[in-house]
Amino acid sequence: SSCWQGTPGAPGTTQIVSNTGSMVSLASSWTYYTPSSIANVQPSTGQAGTVVTVTGSNLLGYGTTINSVSLAGLAATVVSSSNTTVLAIAPYTLNSSTGNVVIVSDT
Repeated sequence: SSCWQGTPGAPGTTQIVSNTGSMVSLASSWTYYTPSSIANVQPSTGQAGTVVTVTGSNLLGYGTTINSVSLAGLAATVVSSSNTTVLAIAPYTLNSSTGNVVIVSDT
């Protein structure tokens, strides 16, 4: 087994080890970034047309734009986005549901 060691944001070496023990590597070929984090979703309930504010850190995931937001598995419309705040409009649905908020960026 292996474990990542290094500094987030700094390039590191990629290594592939086969089941026979042979190994290949390439220096400075992979950069590990700290994961995004959602701190708050307001409001936490709503209906079609509700503007939902998602706040957190690194929401762009080291990218430049948000590709999609889903609220409880339904595609929401992104109104605006930054690395710390995403505004999305809740979609129409016939069924009430509870679920995750998922943000996908262009990385």
